[in-house]
Formats: sequence, C-alpha cells, structure tokens
Amino acid sequence: MKIDRISKDYYSIGTELWAEKKEQTGKARIKIKLPYEGILFQYDHKIAFLFDHKKRADGIVFAKNSEGWALFILEIKKTVGDTEWRKIKDQWYGAWLHAKAISGILELDFPKNVSFVVAYEKERIVKESSDPILLKLQTQENHPEESKKYLEWTQSKAELSEIGNVSFKKITLNDGEGLFEPILD
Repeated sequence: MKIDRISKDYYSIGTELWAEKKEQTGKARIKIKLPYEGILFQYDHKIAFLFDHKKRADGIVFAKNSEGWALFILEIKKTVGDTEWRKIKDQWYGAWLHAKAISGILELDFPKNVSFVVAYEKERIVKESSDPILLKLQTQENHPEESKKYLEWTQSKAELSEIGNVSFKKITLNDGEGLFEPILD
C-alpha cells in the first residue's frame, strides 16, 4: 500500500479511529473499533478529486481482513428524515467514488466487501409517518417516494446510483457519540 502518496492531514491509522462531524449546532463522533489496523479518510468536503459529484459521506474506512480489505462508508446526521435520507444516499455514492479513487492511489484492489453506515440521534422516516403499517402496504404507484424511503429504512437496504441495492447499518448516537464495531471475518 502506498499511503505515503496521501497527505497525513487526510487520514488516520489504527484499530480505534474516530469519525467526527462538526456543525454550527454541535458535533457528533463515532468510535470505530477494528480487530485489525484500518485507515480512516476524513477530509474537507471541498476536496472533490475529479468528480462532478461533489457530495461525500463523512468517513471512508479501509480495514484489513483475512481476504485483504473491507470498506466502510460512514455518514453522520443529527436527524434522519425524508430530505436527509436522499442526501445520505447521495453522500454514500460520492464517498464510494472517492473510495475507488483512493484505492487506486494506494494501489489496493477495490474491496469486494463494501458496507454503508448511518449514525444518527433522531429518526423521522418511520416515527413521523402517519401510519407506518399503511405506509408499508402502499404501492410504489400510489406514493413512490414515501413507500420507497420507508421500505429502505425499515429493511436497511438502499438503492444507490451506479451501485444498485446495498445493505446498510444504523447506529444510534447518544449525546452525539456512537460506537461501530464491524465484524471483518
């Protein structure tokens, strides 16, 4: 791996890493505990490489496993509602593009195991629906956005541009902090 090709300002290495998000209203952090050494890429969102797609998730983690590397793409939100859900999926896709570029720079084979993670304090996709059971039963012809968001969130599966259907993990933040302990083998 050619990590010396990337400025040390953009990543941290270890078995315990912290992904942080700072906003005007405060900050949130996820502690990432890995069984093997990993690399967390977290850098200014203004850095877009060569992509037209400017959005990107808050953290990109390459973690060693028995088959080489696993990839985790992390997004941190205070609240997940209808608008935020669309943004999260867009940010996951942007981070996936960045991860492809980073793996090329590091001369790593792009991981076959890619996981998406969302950390949040409040969830408003299900809790603010008028009737979650009826919403789940609605057909996509009747309410395509509402039922799709609801189904994606409750089933922990999302459809991402160019990637297709992916599973994701939800982490609840308590007082702005959470823990992510992925199983790598």
